[in-house]
Amino acid sequence: MSTRGVRARAASLLRRLLARGDARRGGAGQLPELAIVGGAILTMDAKQPLLRRGLVVIDGGRIRVLRERRAWERAPRAQRVIDADGRLVMPGLVNTHTHAATTILRGAVEALPLEQWAAIARRLELRHLSREAAEVGGLVAALEMVRSGTTLFNDSSFFSDAVAESARRVGIRAVVSEPLMDGRNPTRRSPKASLAFTEKLARRYRGDPLVTVAFGPHYPTTCPEPILSAAGAAARRHGVPLHIHLSEGEGHDVAGASHTAYLRRLGLLSDRLVAAHGVHLSSADIADLARHRVGVAHCPEANMMLGDGIAPVAALVQAGCRVGLGTDGPLSNHDLDLFQAVDFAAKLQMLDPRRSAPVPTAAQFLQMATCHGARMLGRGHDLGSLEVGKLADLIIVDLDRPHLVPLYDVYTQLVHAASGADVATVIIHGRLIMRDRVVLTVDEREVLARARAIARPIGRGIEERLALDER
Repeated sequence: MSTRGVRARAASLLRRLLARGDARRGGAGQLPELAIVGGAILTMDAKQPLLRRGLVVIDGGRIRVLRERRAWERAPRAQRVIDADGRLVMPGLVNTHTHAATTILRGAVEALPLEQWAAIARRLELRHLSREAAEVGGLVAALEMVRSGTTLFNDSSFFSDAVAESARRVGIRAVVSEPLMDGRNPTRRSPKASLAFTEKLARRYRGDPLVTVAFGPHYPTTCPEPILSAAGAAARRHGVPLHIHLSEGEGHDVAGASHTAYLRRLGLLSDRLVAAHGVHLSSADIADLARHRVGVAHCPEANMMLGDGIAPVAALVQAGCRVGLGTDGPLSNHDLDLFQAVDFAAKLQMLDPRRSAPVPTAAQFLQMATCHGARMLGRGHDLGSLEVGKLADLIIVDLDRPHLVPLYDVYTQLVHAASGADVATVIIHGRLIMRDRVVLTVDEREVLARARAIARPIGRGIEERLALDER
């Protein structure tokens, strides 16, 4: 066949693929919504991990075409075409553990040992966290995550309904849970009332394209056993994650058992459980977590800031555990840049004096921040990698940056050299959320002005408290 014949045949195939997308949405003849041409594509799909010069066509919120683009091909017709030459298209990052509402309190606590920090953080939340503060904190957090390439986050915040609405306004995916715990809290709800509130919220957001409501017992030592069991049953009933802190500090056993053994006794270990931190785990705990396919959300920066220790990530991976990455909240980390968390996670494992397993590769750490995180949150079937038919949640990274040139190994550079500031464009559910570093869904200046206005009295209150403590 002649060169001209090959080109004609390829063009015909592309037209048929695009027409098939039109037929799926019942709009034959309409142009697809978005096409991304040129640039490399890192799919995080084992079948075709890297396309050197790619073509992505998006329609109806999903990826309809994903393949190499031939040099001689014209750009496909679409309602919008993005030229990605000199850039990298990849799945959006998945933050498996954070506390978005506390963004409004960022910087109010310095690095302290865990118990001391927790006492101060709780007082700050009780004194200063209102529904409005949580809403604005959620907006700022969503903006920060979008700007640094996160497209899905798993959150534990008081006033979780406010965080959910903030996420929807910005256009980012969120799994939200209300902490279920004993003692006073900003919402003034008992654990039982918080559980009932979460049930109601789960019904409200059932089927929402962006927000999933999970059940969030705070910690095995702070959540009453009946509420823990009820939360597990509710998560199973609604088909959503169960989100808990696990073995973050030393000496936190329950009734003579480790956190993991205690949760196993209650029947709560399953692939539905997302356990944050997992710093102090025994070999028996690790075996239990692997056997029950529990997801562990590793938060290296928070563990460093609070002196928790180094989570045994290498051992968890070797045992076959599902490990994702989280930033934790701005009170215990100060930033929500998951690219930075990936870098810290990889380097921190090299320093673990207890480590006996090999340190995971850069590719494995990037999987934790993408496809493995999506699987932990029950979204591996439609998120976490770029594949035809999956939802179109992707980011475009600018490779034309001094710290990314030269580029020999894309995984190593993304894990150890890239930062959230390199993310140029973000697409979630096929919708452009940020283009060329400009957020398109909310007025960023207005959000930041609201945050500053709410922070002013909080700042005065903190200064007065410090002055009293000094006396």
